[in-house]
Amino acid sequence: MAIAARPSADRFRLGADDREFTTWDAHGCYVSDPARNIVELIARHTRPYEYDDSFTVAAIEGVSEVGLALPDQREAAEFLASQLGLARYHDSTFALGDERGLVLLPEIGYPWIPERTQEAAMFPVHVELEGLAVCAGRVELPGTGHIIESR
Repeated sequence: MAIAARPSADRFRLGADDREFTTWDAHGCYVSDPARNIVELIARHTRPYEYDDSFTVAAIEGVSEVGLALPDQREAAEFLASQLGLARYHDSTFALGDERGLVLLPEIGYPWIPERTQEAAMFPVHVELEGLAVCAGRVELPGTGHIIESR
């Protein structure tokens, strides 16, 4: 899935709309594009950080989370654990992986943060994981069109 052109920095004010995630030891802020894709810029305090206090594009290390909307969260989590060895993150029923990368499993209709006014909708996504899963392979989440490849 491509993110539509020109994210709107004024929809969510950077700095004013930061969120603290104490359970995950992280802070995040959000921007969205005209197609209503939500991008979260997240700082995980457990990860090494090699930049000064200013934020530039050079500080972006990669994709930390990918949300795969689907009909049954528990079924998908069990499937991915059995097929790829992905573990629950902090005992979450919603996230699999670790600080290097998470697969989020919201059920269709879940209200996305930060505003909780946009519901998760299912569109097929192809995700490539490197170094996160215990098992290498390619799986398709049944009935969703989501494909996850692990190396």
